[in-house]
Amino acid sequence: MANRRQFIHMSLALSAASIAPLSFMEQAFMEEVLAAPAGQPGLLDAFVADARYAQSLVMASNFHQHGVKVHDFDGDVTPLWVGQLARQWRNGPCVMAGITGKDALFVLETLAWDHGMRVTHRETLDVAGRQTDGGNVPLVSWIIAPTGRTPKSST
Repeated sequence: MANRRQFIHMSLALSAASIAPLSFMEQAFMEEVLAAPAGQPGLLDAFVADARYAQSLVMASNFHQHGVKVHDFDGDVTPLWVGQLARQWRNGPCVMAGITGKDALFVLETLAWDHGMRVTHRETLDVAGRQTDGGNVPLVSWIIAPTGRTPKSST
């Protein structure tokens, strides 16, 4: 259940989404992580959104509309890790994408190594001044996938 702050952030993000279509980069990122060979399920198991960034919440909404499970957190990934990801990753590796602060990606990447996964895509996004809580942490789009299993267009 979202708290009041997350609800306000999501409302602002959805308002922004209605007036600003996805950028070319955001659309390409979505297509990359949703791509799957014909007749197979999509490669993406979940999307992780950092509620500190309106852009991340907009992308979460777009992925949710495509039937992707969305996990969100508000700066501190500990509750997400303890409440959902630790259990999910113990059951086996998965493919996750996200748009989060660089600080959160560092933590998720470190935890992923212990579960046979690694970052297969990482791109710092140019969104200076857009963090909703006024901080100064760079925003990064990323994909974490099992070692040896990467989305077909990733390097």
